[in-house]
Amino acid sequence: MGKQRRRRAKKGRAKVNPMGMAEMVPPDELSTVAPIVMNMKSTDPAARASACTAIGGIILNSKRPTALIHHLAKNGVVRNLISLLVDPNGHVAVAATRAVAKMAICGDNRVSIGLYKSDVMTPLLTLLTDESLHKALNSGLLSGLLTHALDLATCLAEQCDGVAKVLTEKGALKKALGWGFVEGDIPREVRLAAASLVCVASDDNPILTKYLLESEEGKGVTKRVLALCQRHSNGGSTTSKDSSADQKHRQHCHNSRRLSALAASFLLNCSTSSLQQKHTAQLAAMRKEMIEAVTKGLVGLVGIRPVAIIPGLSSKIHQLIQQAESRLSKKPAKGEDGGKDKAPAWRGHREVQPWEKALEGWVEEGIGLKVAMETFANLCSSFSSSSMEEKIGGAECETLLKAILAEIAKHELPKRLVVLLRDHLCASYAISKKGLAKIPKNSDKSKVDQIKEVLQGIRFFRQDLPAAQLMRVYKLLGSIALRCTQCLFNYIIHLSPENLGNMASLWSLTYEWLNVITESYADSDPDSLLSQQVESGVGLLWQLAMKRCIAPNTDLALLASLARSGKSPTTKAHSINALAQAGLHPTYTKQNLNIGKLILERIEEEKLPEPLEVLSAAGESLIDLYSEDNVFIKECRELRLVQRIKAFLPVYSSKLKGEEGQKLDRFTMEHQQSVLENLAAFADYKAGKI
Repeated sequence: MGKQRRRRAKKGRAKVNPMGMAEMVPPDELSTVAPIVMNMKSTDPAARASACTAIGGIILNSKRPTALIHHLAKNGVVRNLISLLVDPNGHVAVAATRAVAKMAICGDNRVSIGLYKSDVMTPLLTLLTDESLHKALNSGLLSGLLTHALDLATCLAEQCDGVAKVLTEKGALKKALGWGFVEGDIPREVRLAAASLVCVASDDNPILTKYLLESEEGKGVTKRVLALCQRHSNGGSTTSKDSSADQKHRQHCHNSRRLSALAASFLLNCSTSSLQQKHTAQLAAMRKEMIEAVTKGLVGLVGIRPVAIIPGLSSKIHQLIQQAESRLSKKPAKGEDGGKDKAPAWRGHREVQPWEKALEGWVEEGIGLKVAMETFANLCSSFSSSSMEEKIGGAECETLLKAILAEIAKHELPKRLVVLLRDHLCASYAISKKGLAKIPKNSDKSKVDQIKEVLQGIRFFRQDLPAAQLMRVYKLLGSIALRCTQCLFNYIIHLSPENLGNMASLWSLTYEWLNVITESYADSDPDSLLSQQVESGVGLLWQLAMKRCIAPNTDLALLASLARSGKSPTTKAHSINALAQAGLHPTYTKQNLNIGKLILERIEEEKLPEPLEVLSAAGESLIDLYSEDNVFIKECRELRLVQRIKAFLPVYSSKLKGEEGQKLDRFTMEHQQSVLENLAAFADYKAGKI
């Protein structure tokens, strides 16, 4: 599964339009943009600021943000916005930076690439590094300006090759490192935005890692981040050994789990960097210390259970809203107090309600958990990748991986993940349209009671929260469940059946969760959060089946359906793999023939031929299912297995040599060639046995 990061975009052609994308139909929102654009060139700072704010709002609420941004770029609006990033008026600069950041966040990767090619880096570096600019702005304006600038830099570093290097060489990343993890008196939103940028830009960044290794300042930063990462491993309490500076740093960090999780992610990135030979020993020593800190820090970070908090949180929010409504109903009507009617004193921003603060605290804890689980998944996969083996050697990777897995097992992190997945099963029932009606009749009472509690909390949320906030809650719950299954996948894949033990209950839990969330799977997009959850959940089932951790008498209809109509090639491939492994289990041998039929149908599909990823999974699955000499002979003959495989081999070979095969990287191509050769040898061998 690899590192949980978005794939970096490849460089496009030299001559492209300002956003680097093809023409699109102008969206309806363009009709509202024209009068706003005129104000961007006004001599009145208030008009310029309001124009930038309006454009940012339109992009944020657009149904087709990428199309809108494309046409704004085509008409010169994006270049005008970029020039306003360093407007002499602070309010204009803040509004423009926010608008451009929203473009990068709401648009796809082509938007970030287009902004990069439009030279957004020049004003952005000024915003991040110019001390005179920082001193000229008041604290409120500076906080907003830096937050939006850091968000923009994070998107660019994640989507565009070379941005992280530029940020590092120009000193912007060093600034962000100080704001995120070192300096004390930094606003919370700036600190988190800076830490997020550092985590993205530190991935395979040898310049930054060299700074941490060689300079005294860098070593001091590393010490701070190591302490921050492990803050919640003992409940987050301070010790008497802390200096006054350390205690002040803790106080200004707001005891944020999210910040500690970002610190762990940063340390893991640094530990996997590649440096020159002369730094190998230094990095090896630092790597060991960093990995120990990350593992220890995750113990406290993965302990939070957002779903378990929902009943109490929703009840509190419901009470706060009722109290606010009660206070409003008791206020005298206009003129009843005998005085003149007074216009409300507007301060430029709406008042934040008490319930919003309560919800924001829950969201903050949830995001911290999500970041921690991303780091957990990366920790399990980083030292098993071929690229890491090339950097530090296979033996060193194996030693580190064994130590990591031992520490994870020692602190029972997998058990915590299983508890989280069980929580999210309950939340899925509560959010489901069918709700309680979909719960299996043989479910234990404790699970049913928990579902009822969460359902009552979700009902309060639906009643009290605005639609946007409710969707925010749902999205965060879905993201956490996704990360949970990814963590379990990346952990289980490295364990033998003997070390894993009996995890049949996890198979049942995962299968039940997938049955609930696939209620609306048919209507979802391939890139949607739901599709990603299904893909990850099926992958976890496959790994459990590989380790013979299968619950008996499970209805395999869901896996069969996903093998045929999964939204992504990976979902189909994982489903086929899981079915093949299930077919070898004694409980499911009667279904072996049907499983074989389904797999052969996939490789023979002519209307919509399956991609190479699915074909290779099908080939491997057929070998797994029917490789034994004296088993399933009758099924092999009835399926005409050898004849159908031999008819498929030329098709497979042709596809590998075709356009799809040419796009594969070296490792994937080698794997595909290996599957083709093994399948041909298997067909020849099997022909002499049946």
